[in-house]
Amino acid sequence: MLKNLKIVYLYKNKLFEEIPRVVEALNLDEIDLSENNFTRAIPDDFGKLKNLTSLTLFFNQLSGKIPDSIGRLPRLVNLKLFNNIFLGSLPPELGRYSMLERLWVSTNRLTGQLPEHLCDNGKLVEVITYENQLIGELPKSFGNYSSLELVKIYKNGFSGNIPSGLWTSSNLKMLMLSDNSFIGELSERLAWSLTRLEMNNNRFLGQIPQGVSFSKNLLVLMASNNLFNGTIPRDLSQLTILLLDRNQISGSLPSDINSWKSLNALNLSRNAIFGQIPEELGSLPSLIELDLSENQLSGLIPSKLGLLKLTSLNLSSNHLTGSIPSEFENDAYAYSFLNNSGLCADRPSQSLNLKNCSSHHQKLSKTYYQLIAFFFFF
Repeated sequence: MLKNLKIVYLYKNKLFEEIPRVVEALNLDEIDLSENNFTRAIPDDFGKLKNLTSLTLFFNQLSGKIPDSIGRLPRLVNLKLFNNIFLGSLPPELGRYSMLERLWVSTNRLTGQLPEHLCDNGKLVEVITYENQLIGELPKSFGNYSSLELVKIYKNGFSGNIPSGLWTSSNLKMLMLSDNSFIGELSERLAWSLTRLEMNNNRFLGQIPQGVSFSKNLLVLMASNNLFNGTIPRDLSQLTILLLDRNQISGSLPSDINSWKSLNALNLSRNAIFGQIPEELGSLPSLIELDLSENQLSGLIPSKLGLLKLTSLNLSSNHLTGSIPSEFENDAYAYSFLNNSGLCADRPSQSLNLKNCSSHHQKLSKTYYQLIAFFFFF
């Protein structure tokens, strides 16, 4: 009877201990044992299931090494093993003999490199390997095929350059590279289909290309804590999130910043940006998070900034002067203006830690008249 069994769906149960062997069910097409409490290793005889197209074992407590024989299954399309305790390297021949489309192995304890032949058959659509201990460079084949749509490989130990073709892969929608050790520059061209690019906490360098028009569909650009320099890119009208903090970016904030109508979050902190905060920043209707701290900004805070419905504001550690907008004179912005010795408030609360503007002006006036008197009598 088991010889004719094609599909096993036993997901979302309370099954536990080890997965039973399947030597009598060699014609299986699909196995889904996800969201149970299985422990120990994947049985070695799973590598004998020559008709298997989909193996789904996520959200268990499986451990040990993924059998190398899994990588030689000729019809394997989907391998979904995330949220387990798998150790060791991925099967080295994974993708070489099958039309593999989806590799989901995130949140395990995998080590070693991604298999060299992972993209060989040009069908790979999704690679999700985040939160492991994988190392080394990405396979060069990552840049040779246009099938990739989703690459989520953050929180590993990858290094080296991104294969040039990956930036422009014609179907790419999400590229999430954060928390690795990648180097090199951001391509001047990105895939038109790309909507989200995350590259925080790497070693990327050079200038961010001027005009994010290299991808008109890009909504999220997160490039914090790298070695980017140059000035802030223009033409960001489509972005909803822009994070460029902890880089080496200089220059002033663009005066045409009022064209960034879709922006929800802007973080440019810990750079070398100078000049004044443009009044146009206060006309962005969707902006709710703004962090310009630890730069070289000077001059007044535009009053229009108080019209924004900000849930988070940080302008600390700059060279700003004058009174803050009245809308910010409350405890919600207690730490937003620290280390700006020239700032004051008309009605400063104790938590704001700012001088009273009127007493500040009185002090200046008194000093002025004292100087006049000094010159008059002497």
